[in-house]
Amino acid sequence: HWSSKSAMDIDGLGEKLATRLFDLGFISDVADVYYLEPGQLTPLEGFGEKSAENLVRAIERSKDRPFSLVLYALGIRHVGAVTAGLIATRFGGEDLMRGVEVERLTGIDGVGEVVARAVVEYFDLEDNRDLVERLLERGIDFGREAGSPSEGSLSGKRVVITGTLERPRNYYVGRLEAAGGTFTSSVSKNTDYVLAGEEAGSKLERARELGVPVLDEAGFEDLL
Repeated sequence: HWSSKSAMDIDGLGEKLATRLFDLGFISDVADVYYLEPGQLTPLEGFGEKSAENLVRAIERSKDRPFSLVLYALGIRHVGAVTAGLIATRFGGEDLMRGVEVERLTGIDGVGEVVARAVVEYFDLEDNRDLVERLLERGIDFGREAGSPSEGSLSGKRVVITGTLERPRNYYVGRLEAAGGTFTSSVSKNTDYVLAGEEAGSKLERARELGVPVLDEAGFEDLL
């Protein structure tokens, strides 16, 4: 799966060769692929100097694949290419390594709870984290992909969230970020909206003083 055209697109590294390299002890996981050298491959049946160099070049080129395809290539359960693309525009690999709550992932339009939990559980496992660390060391791209600012209904908007809301705060932060907005912790003249729940307190008062539009949960959802 890792080397397939729809994932890392490593021409020449098919399932049979990968199994052979594994059996020979050359690789034990996908990170080991990036340590292969032509000199290891040339003595193998079916390889010559040129074909070995071509494979190593193909492996090197795969480092240019965007994070969405890297995330898909990891083979996380329930995460297809489209879902990986949605996640990659909101979070980079290092964000996921540090830990992202399920609520923030489900705040991305198109990402459900089953997928979100699968992603969180994957990056919670030490073996998977070690694998990602080794891939990072070899130069694989785990950077968040830039989304188009025009796509989000709240693109460029700064929003403060305060008070007790129906759902956990991270849910609303995720929804906000997925729509292109930015979560800020304090109200100022640069704040575009305040999402206020019950017992909002001083931040709600400050918003009213500055004339910042105040939203309830229904009003917030209407903007998305």
